[in-house]
Amino acid sequence: MTKPSPTTFSARFAARLFTGVAGALVIFLGVTSAAPAFAVLGEWSTPVNLSAAGQGSGDPQIAVDGSGNAVAIWRRSDGDNNIAQSSWSDDGGASWSASVDLSEPGEGVSNPRIALGGSGVAHAVWNRYDGSNTRVQYTRSVDGGVTWSEPVNLSTAGVNGQNPEIAPDGSGNLVAVWRGSNGDYDIIQSSRSTNSGVSWSTPVDLSLTEQDSRSPQVAFDGSGIAVAVWLRSDGSNQIVQASRSTNGGASWSTPANLSESGVDSERPQIAIDGSGNAIAVWGRDPYGDTIIQSSRLLVGGASWSTPVNVSTAGNSAATPQFAIDGSGNAVAVWRYSGVDGTIIQSSRLAAGGASWSVPVQLSVYPGSSDNPQVAADGLGNAVAVWQQGNGSNNIIRFSQSTDGGASWTVVTDLSEPGQSAITPDVAVDGSGNSIAIWRRSNGENDIIQASFSREISGGGEGLANTGPGGSVNDTALVASAGLLALGVLTRSIIRRRRVLNLR
Repeated sequence: MTKPSPTTFSARFAARLFTGVAGALVIFLGVTSAAPAFAVLGEWSTPVNLSAAGQGSGDPQIAVDGSGNAVAIWRRSDGDNNIAQSSWSDDGGASWSASVDLSEPGEGVSNPRIALGGSGVAHAVWNRYDGSNTRVQYTRSVDGGVTWSEPVNLSTAGVNGQNPEIAPDGSGNLVAVWRGSNGDYDIIQSSRSTNSGVSWSTPVDLSLTEQDSRSPQVAFDGSGIAVAVWLRSDGSNQIVQASRSTNGGASWSTPANLSESGVDSERPQIAIDGSGNAIAVWGRDPYGDTIIQSSRLLVGGASWSTPVNVSTAGNSAATPQFAIDGSGNAVAVWRYSGVDGTIIQSSRLAAGGASWSVPVQLSVYPGSSDNPQVAADGLGNAVAVWQQGNGSNNIIRFSQSTDGGASWTVVTDLSEPGQSAITPDVAVDGSGNSIAIWRRSNGENDIIQASFSREISGGGEGLANTGPGGSVNDTALVASAGLLALGVLTRSIIRRRRVLNLR
């Protein structure tokens, strides 16, 4: 795999060191303009390019941990085939490494996915054509994305393996799921690792045979509970099914039907809260007036709850996504067909609650909205991003909640006008710092871009006003920003010394 040379790495370290020192000095002296490497607290930075120009890129995904480390992944054409590429940041998205190739050249890659486990270990999966079939492949990085292991195959040779998803528990255990095949039908399969991706178990079947299954998703908590959901045909309709493992993916329960029979469902999503309760969300009746629905499986429970509506009936709601914050509150977003076009709506499920709140509208007209994504942290902050037409192109927009999805800020643009930007993703660390990533045209090719936002501790609320004129006290703001810069600089020095010692 591609590794930066010591000379290049040292030069980059020196440049970043100089930038960090300069930024910290500027903040300390109280200069009103922000240092180039940092966004204003509570605002988003100017977008930066992660992928190189010259060939098209797509399918971006972002993952962050609680220490401000971030790893982005995407697919990019090398002129002949798509390869998986990645970039990393150890300062919460203020700066990014040069992109590195993760997959081998020669055969096409699609559906790349990324996850961060504990101690700076990153895990990536994708499906890649081997000349006869698509195979699910895996690679890991033990230094937060600087270097990567040689890819290994997770799915079985001779049959197709596609649409992988991966989930870590933070303690070195991993569960991967994908759509495999038994030669006659598409089935959902899984493999697990108990040593942070060093080795993987033989794949096991989760779904039943005799009908096709697809669209798997998986969630994994820190107590050995893993839950997978997928779509399976019952001969007439696509229904949502789920299986749970209580031993870290070693064995799985018999699949349970979550959605109603007699009607199609789409896009199941799954998450587990801090207490081990599982929540599933999906779209019901995608060929009619689609409704977003949800079901819960309480920790220790034997069966899933009867589905409840998340969106309101009467207009089509689709493409659901949701996240659970550190207090167990769930926040869902989706695309809703309004009178003048599609809009983004949201609803929240309070921790321990059984019913979702009345939906609220996030996006505003004009322009139709699509592809919503949402992320939540441990402080009650949630960030939603989506793409929206502005009359000429699609732009990436966002709104934020500091009260677990009860209320949302005014919509703001993230991407710059002039060329279309689509398929965003977003992640939030434990302190409410956010990173968004998306695909944008540069006029010739699609490139991957990113932006970040810094939040003041305390759920993103502003600092108390202790100075004259009704403005935030300058001394407090300088101290807060200075500590942020100093912390980022210190972490950068420690990490680079550790990485250089490995060379």
